Amino acid sequence: MTSPKGDLLEMKFPFTVSSYDITGVVSFLAEHFRSHDDAGLGNFAASNVRISRSETDGHLQVSALLSLAPFDLGITQQFMLTAIPSEIKGVDEVFIRAERESGTPADWHRANRVFIHELRKQFLLWRTLATENIEQYRMQTLQYLGEKTGPAAAATEVPS
Repeated sequence: MTSPKGDLLEMKFPFTVSSYDITGVVSFLAEHFRSHDDAGLGNFAASNVRISRSETDGHLQVSALLSLAPFDLGITQQFMLTAIPSEIKGVDEVFIRAERESGTPADWHRANRVFIHELRKQFLLWRTLATENIEQYRMQTLQYLGEKTGPAAAATEVPS
C-alpha cells in the first residue's frame, strides 16, 4: 500500500480485470459494501454505496462513505474504486482513492491496511464465481446504469 499524501490515499490496486468483467465486479463490490452497513460487524461499515460512471471519461466506479474499524477511533473516509483501461486492450486496471474525513492520520493509514487486505480478498473471491453469477452481476450493473442488457449488448461487449 502506498503512503497517503495528507488526507488522500491514491493507489493502483494490484489486480487487473477484463473490461468485460469489471461491469460485474462493481455490483459484486457494491453488494459486499452494502452488507457492511452495520458498524458492529467486520472491519468496516459502509453507507451511500453507489455505482456510477465517471462524468469526464465514462469509467466505471463504485464509491461509498466508509467507517473503518476499530470504530471507537472515529475513522471515516470517502472511498472510490475506478476501473481504467490499461495499455493491454480489454484489460482494466483498478485505482483506489480514499479521502480521510475523520480520525487521526496514523489510525486512518493503519485501518486502511486492513481494509485494503479485505478488498483484495473480494477480488480473489470474484475469480471463483460461476459464469452465471458473473453474468448476473453484470446485468445488475447495466440495469442500474440504464444501459443495454439484451443479447445485442452482450454480443457487443464480449472481449475479443
